[in-house]
Formats: sequence, C-alpha cells, structure tokens
Amino acid sequence: MSVRVHLPSTLQALYQTQRIEEVTADSVAAMARALNQRFPGIGDRLLEPDGSLRRYVNVFVEGDDGRWQA
Repeated sequence: MSVRVHLPSTLQALYQTQRIEEVTADSVAAMARALNQRFPGIGDRLLEPDGSLRRYVNVFVEGDDGRWQA
C-alpha cells in the first residue's frame, strides 16, 4: 500500500527529502526500509539495530499509534 511519511525538518535537511514522502510498504519496518533505499542512512535514524523503532520516532497508522506494527 502507499504510505505517506511526514518527516521532521532535521531529516529533511540531512537527506534532502520533502516534508511528506510516499513509499510503498505493508508495515512500519517496510516503510523504514523503503525510505532507506531512497535516502541511504535514514533507516539508521528510524530503527534500532535490532529492527525496532527508535524511542523518539512516532508512528501513526490511520490516526492510531502504529509502534506495534514495526
């Protein structure tokens, strides 16, 4: 499915992204991988080495907390 990702200005500046990027993903982890493929290194800022979300990353899926979907 197509996912809209709202990125903070810090990541926009570091990776030359738009405020909102669209990727195709079926999970939060897949979204992070898709962004990392497009913007190498950004995945390291979103995910811990074990693949879990970093504690400061907020994820909402259809308005609900999506952290459990990583």
